[in-house]
Amino acid sequence: MNLYGGGVVAKTLKQFGVRHLFSLPGHQTLSVFDGCLDEQIDLISTRHEAAAVFMAQGISFATRQPGVALLAGGPELTNALTAIAQAYYAKTPLVIIAGANTLQKRDRGFPQDMDQLQVVRPFTKWARSCHDVRRIPEYIAAAYRYAMRGRPGPTYVEIPYDLMETKVASGDLNFPALPGQVRACGEQHSLDEMSRLLAQARRPVAIAGSGALWSGAETELLDFVEKTKVPLFLANAALAMPFPTGAIWGMGGLGITRPATKAITEADLVLLLGIRLNFTLGFGQAPFFSQAQKFIQIDIEAEEMGANRRPDLEILGDLKATLRVFNSLDLSLLDFSEWRARLRDEIDRYQLELDELASSAQIPLHPLRLLTELEAARTDDSLLVLDGANSILWALMVYKAKPAGGTIISTLGELQAIGAGVPQALALKRLFPERQVILHTGDGSLGYGMMEMETAVRYGIPLVVIVHNDCGWGMTRDMQSEFFGKERQVGNQLGLVRYDQIVAALGGHGELVERPEDFTPALRRALEAGKPALINVVVDPRPKSPGLMTFMMMEVMLGKETYYDRIPDWVNRLRAVGLDELAARVMRRVIDHNLHQEIK
Repeated sequence: MNLYGGGVVAKTLKQFGVRHLFSLPGHQTLSVFDGCLDEQIDLISTRHEAAAVFMAQGISFATRQPGVALLAGGPELTNALTAIAQAYYAKTPLVIIAGANTLQKRDRGFPQDMDQLQVVRPFTKWARSCHDVRRIPEYIAAAYRYAMRGRPGPTYVEIPYDLMETKVASGDLNFPALPGQVRACGEQHSLDEMSRLLAQARRPVAIAGSGALWSGAETELLDFVEKTKVPLFLANAALAMPFPTGAIWGMGGLGITRPATKAITEADLVLLLGIRLNFTLGFGQAPFFSQAQKFIQIDIEAEEMGANRRPDLEILGDLKATLRVFNSLDLSLLDFSEWRARLRDEIDRYQLELDELASSAQIPLHPLRLLTELEAARTDDSLLVLDGANSILWALMVYKAKPAGGTIISTLGELQAIGAGVPQALALKRLFPERQVILHTGDGSLGYGMMEMETAVRYGIPLVVIVHNDCGWGMTRDMQSEFFGKERQVGNQLGLVRYDQIVAALGGHGELVERPEDFTPALRRALEAGKPALINVVVDPRPKSPGLMTFMMMEVMLGKETYYDRIPDWVNRLRAVGLDELAARVMRRVIDHNLHQEIK
């Protein structure tokens, strides 16, 4: 049997277990489209190339294998570049396969002619161009291997148009097996030292990040929690892991909720389990942390050790393998019952405050009312996608871990690109048609992927979208208000856009909710609609999430010195909610800064 080069691509992907491929038609890749028919690969054609890559990223979060996107060359690749970069900074394994012009057409002024490798290399772990049709399986296998080796990330294989259209006998091809994953464990003496530091601690916390998801370490994490009784917080891609609700003490890490902030900033020992000390954890620096606090860092990448703050103990290894060995040690003498009781008391008091706000009958809805009622409707296997800025900070205050589900933050990583929510949630619903999949998105972020709701209608994918509509760019509005004054706001207003009517016009189900009592019935109708549905919920723009204040403090502490006069007001807010230790550290930072200015 003879195959086109594009057919070889499709057959190789099928060999690797790929069930879904995301793309947008382009002449350079049409033979792959044709091959997908023979291999029975579900090919989803999107309305924008970035959406195809974001959909592949959604598959990756759910399967912990590289999602695959197919791009034609030229503008299809450049349109997708932000999505590729997002995956790179979020450390998400992807395989990007792209068409390209033939060598004969290079540098002759032919349409879509460009040096694509030069464009993608800064945002991929590995990027190559294949120039032999028989080696296509080898190159795709290498892309898989590099995507999953060590810290994950996107890889890129370019196959010129002439190879895509070249025929080859299938008997002349060698299809490699899917590469396995090497799990290197931390050294025994390091694990013994970790046990010693835990035994000395009185107020430890553990924070699991993206490395926990890609390592598949949820069983080992649960065993660690049960044996050590160390309070565990989930952050970043770890939120996508299925986890018993009661085993987690907080979602989102530093600054999202008062109990999490109190626990992390007042801990005497912080265990970093596959998570970076970047902005999500205040870079491990003052005022969020003190020099007296000890840090243990477990990471698969040696280059990550000591970034922003040198840990007291570095353990280089795969998290799953390392915790499995650590959990076999004698941990029976550890006792953190007093610390756990203190944190549990704080969480219970905080929950009462949230419940009071969530029961408010005010119009527009308080964000916490929307979120609390949505959380109550989620099933144990629910998959929730969060997109936006302010909307995510509010959401992480309420949403819980699920024993068979998970939460995916579309803005993961340092790039923080919003707008991936619709395509990611769409891919998850395509992958799991029987499970509840809900996207909670801000009204601004929704605009980027809105036309993918047409993709949902075209393929009959009954995704449910909840729009957290504060009629503007909420985080921008609040930061302008804090830094420049309420009277100096500009460019952040969107008004009440009827996204519900747009979805209805596309052939889906849409509703506008303005009254608190109308949300839950509307949500029920959306879940039962059997077609793509969007509930456009008007929320009160005035409340500010605690996460926003943390973010603004980081901005000021790392360079916005002209705004130091705002900090005393923030200190008073911290004291008002019982974060006295953090307030004292922030104030000391201000005093040190003012003294330094006087000396200068």
